[in-house]
Order: sequence, then structure tokens, then C-alpha cells
Amino acid sequence: MLRFLFVILVCMPDILYYVPKMRRWAANPTKYTLKRCYLMTKVMIKIIQTKGFIITRAYGKENLPKDTGYIMFPNHQGKYDVLGIMATHKEPCSFVMDSERAKLPIVKDFVKFIRAITLDKSSIKQQRIAIKELSREAENGNKYIIFPEGGYSNNGNRLQKFYSGCFRSAVDAKCPIVPVALINSYKVFTGLKLTPVFTRVYYLEPIYYDDYKNMKTSEISELVKSRIDALIASKVRRR
Repeated sequence: MLRFLFVILVCMPDILYYVPKMRRWAANPTKYTLKRCYLMTKVMIKIIQTKGFIITRAYGKENLPKDTGYIMFPNHQGKYDVLGIMATHKEPCSFVMDSERAKLPIVKDFVKFIRAITLDKSSIKQQRIAIKELSREAENGNKYIIFPEGGYSNNGNRLQKFYSGCFRSAVDAKCPIVPVALINSYKVFTGLKLTPVFTRVYYLEPIYYDDYKNMKTSEISELVKSRIDALIASKVRRR
């Protein structure tokens, strides 16, 4: 939490500059395309990383599918997860977020700016609408992040339960599924130290529609979870 508060404090001049700019751009999506917004997003993330002493390395970027939309399914560790992926993902991408968290100051502006999809955990109907929207985006060639764990709670590098319903988005879109393993992402905004923190993002081999079309969403979920879990187990000693 100390680093989180520290980053807000030292980045306050940047916040005062970029938040109004995000609002202007979000209000005119025709002029300011997702690609332009994403380039500015990467600049903002770089500022956070530099001032917050955060170093993120990515591996397996060659695994990312070319010339098609896809959905990334990472494990969930904390507030930095989306930023860590975006910092290392070259092509524009966005994410699915809990609608309650999306109402927080600054976050709500970023959500509109980067065309994120919000999902209401208290409404099954709205969740289905969000999943359908995610499917359409992937079908249209866009890249999105959705966390099958649904949330995080001091889980470190250990995986929690995966919710299979979110994989319906990939099934309906018939798009590639990209498992993503995050390591030590939880360390960024926890603890009471401001020493440099190192995180890793692993893009695993994609699972194409022909490989999962005959599987149930529960089976797809277990497959993705097992691949992420195996990668993390091979790289770190569990917390």
C-alpha cells in the first residue's frame, strides 16, 4: 500500500495533466482512436513504473497470434496486473473490469479512455451482456484481458478458483485464447518498502478454436488454469 500512495503522490502533476486529457479524448472516440489512446496509456504506465521503481519483463511475446483478435486470460494478483500486461503488449488491448471498481476516481476516466468493458458481479443478466460484448470485440479483431479468477485477495503467486463462464466469450467469438502467467505482480502495491520491485509477464502458447471447440467451458477453464499454474510452479517458489 505504501508504494500505491507514494505513486499517487509523486505522480500528482502527471495525474493533473493526463486525467483531463483522457476525458477530452474519451469524449471524441472518432478522432482519438484506440491506437492513439493506447500509445498514451503506455506513456502513462512508463511514468508510473519509473517513479514507482517498478520493473516488468515479458516473455513469450512471439506466442501472441498475428492479425486476429484474441482474449487473454491471466491469473489475478493485484492492482498492477492490467498495467503490467499493457506495458509489455505492443498491440492495443483493453480489459474487463468489475463495475464497482470502475467507479473509483481516476479509474473511471481510464476505463472510458481505453474502452474497457465493465461487468456487474451482482447481476447475471449484465454479466451475460458484458460477455457478449467481449465476444463481439474479439470477433472484430480487438484484444482484451479478462481475469477468470474474478478478483484477488492476498493470493500471491498461487491461483484461486477459475470461473468457467468467462470462457464463453472466446467460444462465441471462436477466437484464440492466450493464457497469461503473472509473477510477483502482487508485490507492486503491497508491503511497506519502496525498493525496486520486479514482475514478470509470460504469454503462453495460444489455444485456438479448433483445439477447444469440442470442450466444455469448464474443461477449457481447467486447461488454461493448469498451464498457468505449471508455468508459475516452474519459475518461483510458492508464497
